[in-house]
Amino acid sequence: MSNQVNSLKKGLTVKDLVTTGIFSAIFFVFTLVGGLPFAPNPVLTFYMPMGAALLCGPIYLLMVAKVQKRWSVTILGIIMGIIWFATGMHWAFSLGYIGMGLIADLVAGAGHYRNKAINLLSYMLISLGGIYTYVVFFLDPDGWASTMLKNGTEQSYIDTMNSSAPSWLLVVIIAGTLAVAAFSGWVGGKMLKKQFEKAGDHRMMGGASSRRGLWLDPRTKILLLLFCILSAMMAPSLFYELGLVVLIGLLGVCFGKWKYAWKGVLFYALIVLLTLWIMDTMTGTWRTMFIAFLGLFHKVYPCGMLSGIVLSTTKVSEFLSAMNRIHAPKKLVIPLAVMLRYVPTIQEDWRFIKDAMRMRDVSPSPKGLLTHPAMTVECIYVPLMMAASKAADELSIASITRGIENPKPRTCLVQIHIGPRIFWRASASRRTSLWGCTGRGCSDD
Repeated sequence: MSNQVNSLKKGLTVKDLVTTGIFSAIFFVFTLVGGLPFAPNPVLTFYMPMGAALLCGPIYLLMVAKVQKRWSVTILGIIMGIIWFATGMHWAFSLGYIGMGLIADLVAGAGHYRNKAINLLSYMLISLGGIYTYVVFFLDPDGWASTMLKNGTEQSYIDTMNSSAPSWLLVVIIAGTLAVAAFSGWVGGKMLKKQFEKAGDHRMMGGASSRRGLWLDPRTKILLLLFCILSAMMAPSLFYELGLVVLIGLLGVCFGKWKYAWKGVLFYALIVLLTLWIMDTMTGTWRTMFIAFLGLFHKVYPCGMLSGIVLSTTKVSEFLSAMNRIHAPKKLVIPLAVMLRYVPTIQEDWRFIKDAMRMRDVSPSPKGLLTHPAMTVECIYVPLMMAASKAADELSIASITRGIENPKPRTCLVQIHIGPRIFWRASASRRTSLWGCTGRGCSDD
């Protein structure tokens, strides 16, 4: 028992923060996979927390089992809250995840993060983070509607929700979310016992290749992303949003992302045409459902497109160095940095998993999920989380070796400072940002 208490007092190490960041990325992805199918339909949207809780149990329990320290779950909740706020969700959605993340952390800590039953209860509690927007919906429908209208939700979508939501539905949402989370956590516990207790290999996470074009300080990129979020939320029309996407495409061209830029702009232009066609031709419930989904898509797409540019042109060392300059807390910066860089890695892992599943005659498709649900889910979950575990261990070792835990002030090859100059990169050894930073960038020693 004394060893457990001492481990809690040591605080989060770099390895713990890296692990939290990686599993936060996977947690968010599977939350989207489970919850988004319900969002477009104003009748089914109330069941979105249940869908989100269905797939994340194994991910959460494996993260807790690997870290076993206080504040890891809280950081997960904060990251989820930040992401939901940035995507234009109701403020209660973000506060719900932050608050329930803190409560879930305290509950799991009561069992020193080792008690399986308490960890399961902890996951059930953090799964309730997604219900608070519906709590506000039932308690203050006018205030909820006003906020969602400002965020771009169609009035017809809200009207349909009001007409299809009896007073007892909130109890169903809470009870259903808890039940689904309990089932997901139970399955996760079985998977942990079967597959992950003896996993211990390591894998390097690949670094970014050399870049061409404009180079911006990570702080400038964050400011641009914040402006993009505000612009998308307050966009008065589809053509305004189209213009915003075109500007983001031009920025991508400046960064050397020609292919990414023109594909992104072309795809969004097709979606705009589809939206206009639906608004002119369709009526009734189907029109409401499609318009609601496309309305959310139009708000999120510019932010996602710009985020893709930021992720592909920013090294982790540059991001950490810039955050160090503004004295951001390390316990939040490291998991967030790792999460942002690991999201693209999930796509790469998924390609390898699909190839391996096909070699075992398991179809990674909706048909395979219907015909062999248990085998298909296991063949997806197990390799993905084993890869995440190995990547977390390897990246932690690399970060510690580079002295990330050193309490002394960190240094950069080139100091970042604010300045009015904007230059183009003249060669492979010279970069310049809006902040006036020139040289090979601000990577950590």
